[in-house]
Amino acid sequence: MELEAQVEVCRQLLLPHCKGKRVYGVSGSPYHESLDVSIDKLVVEGVGGQFLGLMAHLDITGTGKVLQLRHGDSSSLVYRETDMARESMWLDMVQGIELPFKIDLVVRGHWHWFAFNANRRRAFLQLPGWKLWFPWRSGKYAKYIPDIGGCVLEVSKTGITCQEHLYPYIPCYDALKVGA
Repeated sequence: MELEAQVEVCRQLLLPHCKGKRVYGVSGSPYHESLDVSIDKLVVEGVGGQFLGLMAHLDITGTGKVLQLRHGDSSSLVYRETDMARESMWLDMVQGIELPFKIDLVVRGHWHWFAFNANRRRAFLQLPGWKLWFPWRSGKYAKYIPDIGGCVLEVSKTGITCQEHLYPYIPCYDALKVGA
């Protein structure tokens, strides 16, 4: 499917969920992009959102809460939540020293699976994705079956809540085939 068509399908899918809400987006993985135009920027702006580039620290007006938005990166993890704990630990080490503000929520999307964890220092949101499994690498098939969907955050002075909207996984490339 042409990139313009993919952007339009995505825009139509997300627009009903974005009406009346503040929408922010950051760049995703380069292999989801075109070399000459940001597909992510087109989608975010197409639903009336604000595109923030590669990474952003976003102060949510009137709440006293700061969100860190970044697509994420890869790591060789067995327990996927380990990455969240490690990132939170590194933030604890630099807040008040190199980083002059507190980050209340870290948002990532690279892994295409959903998790929301919170403790008294901060919350960590791992976003689901909008791409079915495909054979881009060998091995660990089950680890890379994605969660499909999105999340709606409620950010207020009293806290941060997350409502996930997950859809059933549909095997496509990995569908069951009938043998003779």
